[in-house]
Amino acid sequence: MPDFLLPLLARNWNLTLLLAISHVIILYAWLRAERKGRWLSVFFLVLPMWYLMYRLARWRLQLPELAISFGLGGGVYLLWHLLYLRKIPLPNSDNIQVWGQES
Repeated sequence: MPDFLLPLLARNWNLTLLLAISHVIILYAWLRAERKGRWLSVFFLVLPMWYLMYRLARWRLQLPELAISFGLGGGVYLLWHLLYLRKIPLPNSDNIQVWGQES
């Protein structure tokens, strides 16, 4: 086994996969938000979640896993966006319907 692969094999891949999946979910929620409310979702969704992930990784001394998960999550989301999500129209105020009681 080459010496440069040994540090990669010693990583906690369960945590890396969990963080990568959460990055995909956060990116999906942020980019599918209405364009007017996207900055609100940055401050109330994206930044707090990424800060909590950073604190967890720093507390557990697993910052390399966090960096790898950023790359994996971003790559998976980019591929998924290019293949599937570009075909779905972005939400706007005109096509959002609120379900309520019918009078």
